[in-house]
Amino acid sequence: MNNSSEDISRKEKFLKELQFFFSRFAQAVAHQTGRASSFTLALILIVVWGGCGPFFGYSVSWQVTIETICSTVTLLMVLLIQNTQYRDTQAIQMKLDELIQTSKNARNDLIEIEKLTEGEIAEVREIQREIREQSETSGTGSV
Repeated sequence: MNNSSEDISRKEKFLKELQFFFSRFAQAVAHQTGRASSFTLALILIVVWGGCGPFFGYSVSWQVTIETICSTVTLLMVLLIQNTQYRDTQAIQMKLDELIQTSKNARNDLIEIEKLTEGEIAEVREIQREIREQSETSGTGSV
């Protein structure tokens, strides 16, 4: 029994380390690929590939090579960027929730609004529009 709990503990530790590594890796890749130097490098590679076309007779394998590389890089970049954006969005949402919780006049029902359905969010948006219009007509100017 003790041995299996140690195995679970090791697995949990390994998974946490793996998540930490992936998180840092995704942040670093997203940061580096957002730089002008990365764009320049990609542009140079495409120009070099295009320049090699005459030497390979514009063969099918020459075309498939760049298509495969581009497809693979695109898929990986989409997944990394999605991961990074998800974490950034979660962090921003937590900060906004904290601000709502500490504000005296804030409506606490807006905390975790991102978990509502699109229809529920539309209802909240309509309520906020009505409140804004009422405050504008009453001359208070604030919600």
